[in-house]
Amino acid sequence: MAAKLKPGMRVYVPWGLGEPREGTVVDVWGDPDSPSQIRVELTPLEDEGEGVVLLLGPDVVTTAA
Repeated sequence: MAAKLKPGMRVYVPWGLGEPREGTVVDVWGDPDSPSQIRVELTPLEDEGEGVVLLLGPDVVTTAA
């Protein structure tokens, strides 16, 4: 990941065999230049009541355009 991750940043998370899900970085742990983990809240789908929160490694996500 080339961009520095920070809370509020929009990212894409791989989601099974379908299209990646969009989400928002909620928390970043570790060195800001090389975080160890991030917490991402996925944008809810039409049939979901609220967003799902995931704890991920920073290498899993890509920045949203």
